[in-house]
Amino acid sequence: MNCQECELLLGLDEPSSEVDLHLDACPACRALAADLRANAEVFEVLASDPMPPVRHRVLARVAERKTRSQVLRWGWALAAAAMLVLAIIAPRFRQQKLPPAHFALAPMNAYNPPIAPTPRVRKHPRATQPLTIKMLTPDPNVVIYWQIDAEGENQ
Repeated sequence: MNCQECELLLGLDEPSSEVDLHLDACPACRALAADLRANAEVFEVLASDPMPPVRHRVLARVAERKTRSQVLRWGWALAAAAMLVLAIIAPRFRQQKLPPAHFALAPMNAYNPPIAPTPRVRKHPRATQPLTIKMLTPDPNVVIYWQIDAEGENQ
């Protein structure tokens, strides 16, 4: 019998002559058997102790829920009070309403003479130097300069 089979039989609490022979020969399995016996004795002692009444646990849970619900109620009450304060104060911060605008409409048959648009005159200063346009490319080492002279010819 090997140690694994012995441990399995000790865990299942199935005594046999093979297990006893192996325990006499193997100190590791003998220590495991002693630990299992000690655990069994502790569980027997614990089984004889009376269990605390369940009622105390239930009452503790009910009290805990009660305090949670009270906190939630206070939270809702504070939120409602904040909304009430905002509802009272908010109208004071509204903008004043402007009086309605009055429009004068001309009758449809009235004659409105067309107004000639005033021509826009652009004044260009006399350019003595050509206009230079700098064009950047994706390559930072390549830059294109474009110059336009005063007469409008490209260079």
